[in-house]
Amino acid sequence: MTNPIRYAVVFFIIAGAISKTTLAQSVEKTLRDMAAQVSKNLPMMVNAEVQATAVAASGNRIMDKYDVLKPKERIHTFRVTNDHYENSVNAMCSNPGIVNLLKQGAVLMYQFYDNRNSLLFEMSVTQRDCVAKR
Repeated sequence: MTNPIRYAVVFFIIAGAISKTTLAQSVEKTLRDMAAQVSKNLPMMVNAEVQATAVAASGNRIMDKYDVLKPKERIHTFRVTNDHYENSVNAMCSNPGIVNLLKQGAVLMYQFYDNRNSLLFEMSVTQRDCVAKR
């Protein structure tokens, strides 16, 4: 699978979890349920260099943790950041359930760490990102 497709697999696991929730649930409960569902499928290799390792929800935020299986010195952080941001926005903003959560104030956060567990970068997707995509 290509990188965008692998990223989409992780994101659509999240999106699939939304379909199992009801609109009556709060954003916070929906995100907690999503995190619990996604956790069942982790760890998961996204590509040869990146592994999705954890997900957690707190309040209106859901955070995904990714490990890049190289030392910081050998990582093209700019490329990884751009690739992940583009793939995230495309996958999340094309899913009506996710867009609805974002409209209600949900924030999708991502943290990337190197193989020594040093934070490389973090980013988020909000409703603003979906509006900008149009």
